[in-house]
Amino acid sequence: MTPRKPLILLPCEPFDPREVDPDFEAEQRAAEAAGLDTALIDHSRVVEGAATTAVARAPEEAGLAVYRGWMLTPNQYESMHAALLLRGTTLINTPEQYRACHYLPESYQWIEGHTPRSAWLPLDGALDLERLKRCIAPFGDSSLIVKDYVKSQKHYWQEACFIPSASGFGRG
Repeated sequence: MTPRKPLILLPCEPFDPREVDPDFEAEQRAAEAAGLDTALIDHSRVVEGAATTAVARAPEEAGLAVYRGWMLTPNQYESMHAALLLRGTTLINTPEQYRACHYLPESYQWIEGHTPRSAWLPLDGALDLERLKRCIAPFGDSSLIVKDYVKSQKHYWQEACFIPSASGFGRG
């Protein structure tokens, strides 16, 4: 028996669940040109907490699937994963694997030698500047980039992301 090819799940157009989101049209064409099946899921519905409705257009008993779409929180991904399992479709990444790859502190142990040195501070309220200074002290005079665990505010580069010198932080 020939193994089935994985199904590629893509987000639908938010206002037309029968059409792929325009940002993923090229990927849908490429997958189909490679002989892969594609199906649409409703990203907005997953985010709203309606994962069962979101995956209703995915074929039943599809076997293995790859989600290629907009980022989801780990809880949203877990809900989508569970809803697909009920339909006989298994996402290639478990919710635990998704979470580990989604948040830098959880994946850093595997990528440490292949990514810039990193440090992080979990925030449960106001930022403690003394704690932040201790965290960045090992970087010496190096410039730093400040990021969220998932994505940055790169469109606010000078205001939110870039510190020209770790040693000059907090002066003046």
